[in-house]
Amino acid sequence: MIKSAAVNWAILLSIVFATIGCGSESQFRKETSAPVPPSWIAAPPADSKDLRYFVGIRTGASTLEEGKDSAVKDASGRIAGFLKSRVSSQFDETTTQLEQNLKQQISARSKAEVSGARVVDWYYEKASRVDRAFSVDRYDVYVLVSYPKVEVGREMERQAGEKRAIAGKALGWYRKGMREEETRRYTEARESYLQVISELNALDEVTPVEGGFVDTAGLLRAAKEKAADLTRRSRRLAVRYNVRGSEESYRQFTAGFSGAVVSGKIEIGDDDPAYEVTGEVSISEGGIVMGNYVAYASGSLELRRIADGRIVSVVPLQAKGFHRQRGMAALNALKEGGDKAGESVAKAIFANESKP
Repeated sequence: MIKSAAVNWAILLSIVFATIGCGSESQFRKETSAPVPPSWIAAPPADSKDLRYFVGIRTGASTLEEGKDSAVKDASGRIAGFLKSRVSSQFDETTTQLEQNLKQQISARSKAEVSGARVVDWYYEKASRVDRAFSVDRYDVYVLVSYPKVEVGREMERQAGEKRAIAGKALGWYRKGMREEETRRYTEARESYLQVISELNALDEVTPVEGGFVDTAGLLRAAKEKAADLTRRSRRLAVRYNVRGSEESYRQFTAGFSGAVVSGKIEIGDDDPAYEVTGEVSISEGGIVMGNYVAYASGSLELRRIADGRIVSVVPLQAKGFHRQRGMAALNALKEGGDKAGESVAKAIFANESKP
C-alpha cells in the first residue's frame, strides 16, 4: 500500500510536469538512496528481543530535510498511538546526526517524558522535473525507528498508575460530596460530584476503583445521578414570608413570585429545601392619578441558606399598581412586586451556586 502511494505520486507529478512544460523541452528524473527499496517500508520488522519497530513516512516533501523531519514525526506519532497517549514531540537533530544520534522526547499528558527512540535506517526517493528555466524536486522519505520494549512497559505502567491516581482522586471527591449531602450542604455537594465527573471524563478507558464501585464507569454513573438530583434539591426554595392583608393579597403576591422563580428554574417546596425566603410585604395607597387608584407594595425579603443559616441576599421591595378599582390596584401592585422579588431571588441563588 505504501509502495502504491509512492507510485501514484510519481504518476501525478509526471502529469503536472507534462502540463506545465507543454511545448518545451523537459526531463523527468528519479533518484533513490538505495538500489532496492528496503523491505521495511511496506511493514515494520518483527520485534526483536529488546526492540519494537515503527515506520514513519512523508511523501511529496519539497526538500530532503523536510521529508526526514516529517517522517520522524510520523513515526513518533505511531509510537504515541501505540502507547495510547496524546503527545507532542520535540526533536534535536542535525542532518549528520540523523542516522545514528536522533534524540526524541515524547511528552505525555502528565508531562512525564519517555526517551529512547532511535532512527536505525532511512530511505528516500527523489522525483525531479528539469526544464530550461527551472527544476522541481519532490521527496518521498521513509524512516525506520526502534523503540525499547522496556520503555514501553515503563510508560504503560506510568499511565496505569496515573489512571489509578485519577480514579482515587475522583473517589475522594465522591465521598466528600456524600458528607456534604448528609449535612444538607447541597450546593457544595453538587460541586463535589461535578468534580468527580470532570476527573473521570479525562480518563480514556475504564479503570478499577475501590469504595464499593467495580470501576470508574460505575462511579461516573453514580456521580452524574447525584449531581442531577442535587441540581434540583440545591435550588429548592421554601416560601416563608408574610403578606399583610387578605388571603387574596398573599395569593396574588405569591403568584407573581412563584412564576418568576419557577421560570428561573428554581423549585418551590418545603420538602428538604436548600434555601428559605422570609420577610414581610405590606400594601399602601397612593391616591388617584388620571382616574386610577395607585397602590404600593413594599417591604423586604431575606434569602437564607438553610445548611448554615447564612443570609445570601436581602431583596428590597417597592412596586406600584394602578386600577380604577381600589382593591385591584393593590392586587396589581402585589403581583408586580412578586414578579420583581422572584427574579431577584432566582438570580441570587444562581450567583451563590457559582461561587467557589
